Parts: sequence; structure tokens; C-alpha cells
Amino acid sequence: MHTLSERDAPPLPLAIGDSLRCARPQRADQRRAAHRIDAVLKAQAHWQDSQRRRKGHTGVLTNISGGGACLFTRARPEFERLHIDVFAPDAFIEEWVLRRVERLHRTARAGTLGTDPLQTMRRALRKEFDHIECRIVESSIYKRDQRGPIHALALAFIHPHEGCFRLVSYLERQALQRGLEAPQPRVAA
Repeated sequence: MHTLSERDAPPLPLAIGDSLRCARPQRADQRRAAHRIDAVLKAQAHWQDSQRRRKGHTGVLTNISGGGACLFTRARPEFERLHIDVFAPDAFIEEWVLRRVERLHRTARAGTLGTDPLQTMRRALRKEFDHIECRIVESSIYKRDQRGPIHALALAFIHPHEGCFRLVSYLERQALQRGLEAPQPRVAA
């Protein structure tokens, strides 16, 4: 179970305004099957090393779509397959829980949820973002500091991830709302 404190602190030292980009700029002829959004979310990456020991490393996930993302982490997996757990924002989880509750009430199945339906749905939604199977498409060292390298891993999800598609749509709506709510600059006459 993910606690609030786990989602609050960024795992890597990033300066405000740092542009997080994966391995290399996208070529003009590259095709994408899904829309991507530049957002920064905490993630946990899991993989097995050459001795078949399970490793887990915290990272920053950006350039997210339903088909992949870019992961920045202090460690580089030895093999191209890994799993990630995405720490979806609480507001996103709450919005989708409310949508599911409304849908259940419309279909008259609300009684099938148990004693604490909202908590059950929150847990189920968070679980959708755990153990997403990925492969590394490209890898590079983003930067080095006194603690060592930060690796940029371009990831492709093994299976398109419906939850990430919904998360991208949610984050786009949030960005648009912030843009509309921002005060308009005044031009001096």
C-alpha cells in the first residue's frame, strides 16, 4: 500500500526547470500509437539481476502515455525487461472512484461493493498501476552528480495500459484548467 509520504518527496535531486527528456530527441518520422504528456510522477522499478535477485529502485516517470514512459533512476537494469509501479495522484484516483460509484448506482449494483466501497475501489485502482510490465527501448545517462549517474530509460509497456491512458487524459485536463485559470498578462500602455 502506498502512503502519502511516499508520493510527496521526489526521489531524485532535480532542479526546478530541469527539462526531463529521454535518451535522444524524437525523430520526425517516428510514429506514436498514443498521446504522451510531460508530467512527473514517482515510480518504483523492479527487476531481477544476473543472480536472479529481485531489485527495486525508486525513480521519476515522465513523458507518459498508455504505451510507455520515460523512467529516470539511479540504477540501470541488466536486462531489458522490468516492472514499474506508478504512484498515481490522489486527485486522479478520487475522480475515477467517483465515476465508478456513479456508474454502479446507475446500474443498481451498489449493494455488491461491501461495507467500505470507496476504500475498496481506491485500493483496486491503485493496484491497476502496480507491476506494469515494460521493456527498455533505449537507455542513456541523463546526468551525473556527486552520487553517480542518473539513467534515462525509454520504456515501452508490453501491453497497452488503460489506466495510463486515463491518467494522461486526466493530466491533460488538469494542465488545461491551470492554463485557463492563470492570470492573463497585462500589456503596459
